[in-house]
Amino acid sequence: MDQANSEHFRWTGDGSGLSVLYAVLRKVVYTQDLYRDLLSILGGLKTKAQLVVDAFQLLLSYPKRIKHDDRHHLLKALMRLSDRTQQYPTCLTLAQVECDDQPMTAGNFGEVYRGRFQGQNVALKVVKLYQKSAVLKNIQAVSREAIIWSNLSHRNVLPFYGIYQLDDKYKRICMVSPWMENGNVQDYLKQGLCPNRVWLLSDVASGIAYLHANGVIHGDIKGMNILITDSGHACLTDFGLSNIAESNIISWSSVCSSSSHSGTIRWQAPEFFNPEDEANRPKTTKSDIYAFACVCYEIMTGNIPFYEYSRDPTVMIKVMHGSRPSKPAPDSDAFVSFGLTELIWELMERCWQREPSLRPEAKDLLNDSSLCIHDSRPTFCWSEESRFRISMALPS
Repeated sequence: MDQANSEHFRWTGDGSGLSVLYAVLRKVVYTQDLYRDLLSILGGLKTKAQLVVDAFQLLLSYPKRIKHDDRHHLLKALMRLSDRTQQYPTCLTLAQVECDDQPMTAGNFGEVYRGRFQGQNVALKVVKLYQKSAVLKNIQAVSREAIIWSNLSHRNVLPFYGIYQLDDKYKRICMVSPWMENGNVQDYLKQGLCPNRVWLLSDVASGIAYLHANGVIHGDIKGMNILITDSGHACLTDFGLSNIAESNIISWSSVCSSSSHSGTIRWQAPEFFNPEDEANRPKTTKSDIYAFACVCYEIMTGNIPFYEYSRDPTVMIKVMHGSRPSKPAPDSDAFVSFGLTELIWELMERCWQREPSLRPEAKDLLNDSSLCIHDSRPTFCWSEESRFRISMALPS
């Protein structure tokens, strides 16, 4: 640890620095007794704890240097360590972020402001907390989302820049990400700017497949959480309900435990509505797949699921009794103008199966013939945000 720190956590050809640190931390996360000892020792050592948290994050910032299975274990270990020590990676802390005076949107979670950071337009998602004690308590919850989000890198996942604390009396916490001028997929489609809606289905499927391949469950997939880039590509955002899939090291629970989070009922799978379940059922990859079909419905029809019913409790009862979003008529805009086909509808029905095990895997969606069409949009990829954060964290 000290050797790696003295070399500013850089990879070196002779096996020192991060190479040694990788070997040590890999052994720790695969050895339960060593991992427990690490948590116990660092609990009361703030400076050392921050160093170890930063070391875990920096290892994760070099995905090509770390084996896929190791990355999953290191990420779960970092999240548990962050929880225990109440520290989050230094490189996620931003400074000199400009924020507009008035929010652009507001909801149950808080508010979204437009701002600027290093010459770029950014979105600042501000957590709605107005008591100092609540702010301090929820820094921990925000850091969980930040750790998950900052370790994702895919063209169909919105990048994460970092955490910023507002200079107001409550020191509210912001999650900073790129500003998407096209808004969410609902806004985008209303503007009539999409030449082929099936492309967006493919984008969402690709983003979900990436998350699941990396052990991440989104947990809140819906149209409002899908943003559109300048080039017309869809990307997933809002990881406040994300889960890290179970492993033999850490049992991880979501940031927000309520399975009936306001506004998401119409996208939720029937297993969440069982009245005999006393405890909140955890989100799964299969519940993400169910929600994917609901997003397909949004995109291909222009309506939210169960748009015919104004009350969410009515929707819950309908789903529990086996109902699914209504199929549009053959002469509807969905089939005539928006690109919906019988093959796509059949795929949606497979994703809506009551039994979760009968729903397809995310990777199978990518190979489904209904979504495999020629894409003439410009090639698109994000800049490597992890490299940006490394430059922020390294000593000058």
